[in-house]
Amino acid sequence: MTHQNTRTREIVRVGRTAILVSVVLALLEALEGVFSGSVSMILDGLSHITEASNAVITVLGAKLAGKPADRKHPFGYGRVEYLSGLLIAGLTAYAGITGILGGIQSVLHPSRPRFTVYSFSIIIISMIARIVVGRHDIHTGQHTDSRALTQTGKSELKHSLLSLVTVAGMLVYTVFHVSIESWLAIVISADILFGGLIMVRDMLSSMLGERMEEELAQDVERTILEEEQVLGAYDMSLNNYGPGRHTGSVHIAIPDTLSVVELDKITRRITQRVYQKHGVFLTGIGIYTQNTTDPEVIRIREDITAHAMSHPYVEQVHGFYLDPDEKKIRFDTVVSFDAPDRMQVRDQIRSETAERYPEYSVQVSLDTDFGMLPAKK
Repeated sequence: MTHQNTRTREIVRVGRTAILVSVVLALLEALEGVFSGSVSMILDGLSHITEASNAVITVLGAKLAGKPADRKHPFGYGRVEYLSGLLIAGLTAYAGITGILGGIQSVLHPSRPRFTVYSFSIIIISMIARIVVGRHDIHTGQHTDSRALTQTGKSELKHSLLSLVTVAGMLVYTVFHVSIESWLAIVISADILFGGLIMVRDMLSSMLGERMEEELAQDVERTILEEEQVLGAYDMSLNNYGPGRHTGSVHIAIPDTLSVVELDKITRRITQRVYQKHGVFLTGIGIYTQNTTDPEVIRIREDITAHAMSHPYVEQVHGFYLDPDEKKIRFDTVVSFDAPDRMQVRDQIRSETAERYPEYSVQVSLDTDFGMLPAKK
């Protein structure tokens, strides 16, 4: 059984447990809420339906995401999990809105609830179950890199506050005969709504495309640099097609003395090693040739690099090559997104380099850091 199949089975197993627990508690709480006349119990019971829906979406999303790649979707269906996470976030926000409206309705039309030991027991069991299931969902979601399952767990923990409020309201009413549960339900529901909107924002950010994981990028870089002839790895770009499914490209710097045959062997070894160790398939490896034999060229490279790096917004200089026959210097610069005008910084470096070495034609390319570099201090 493949890692992906094992991951899917684990997500489905945890999701099914959450569905079963949520449906049972929804029936028990909603029915008891009707019999006791407690609006907060009814709302708490109905919120379990939202949690059951979240778990159903998680299970279906995991199964769809686990489908093998086909002609229409050659990168597989992994991104379905991001869509299911967005749906879960939307349902969480909807649950918050429903809770607020129900609480307002209860304030405008109050009733006299009749609480029993059974009522207290059901709510306490509900709260404990939500905490246990929620924490387990989050733990499994983080272990399997399932954002949808993690979102489901966070939703469970958020809703456990609603159960806690229900218990507090019941106790206050039992002791002081003052009903505050509706007001408490409004406050907690507002918090659930806010949490749901945060989830929506985070999932949309993931779907739009974020910086690649810095730790993964640096691990891949270290693996590439294990190759003795590779002098540096730059311009890495990793595309995420679902949890554990990355493709990407990278540039490597090599000595200008290597033959094409040697270079072919190196790139093949890198591709295989990166995939085996990190599950990242490098679809392309670009080449930067680096002067390694002429001391004067090395001195010029070090001087230009040091000068360019003295600019506050320049994060890296790489891909340097000096062509003594055509009198050309070329290199790439990575300019921070914090720069007011990244192109202007690039142009300034090019003009200053041309002033320092007027006998050469200078070409400077502007590169983007997709998450490979730590912030410049």
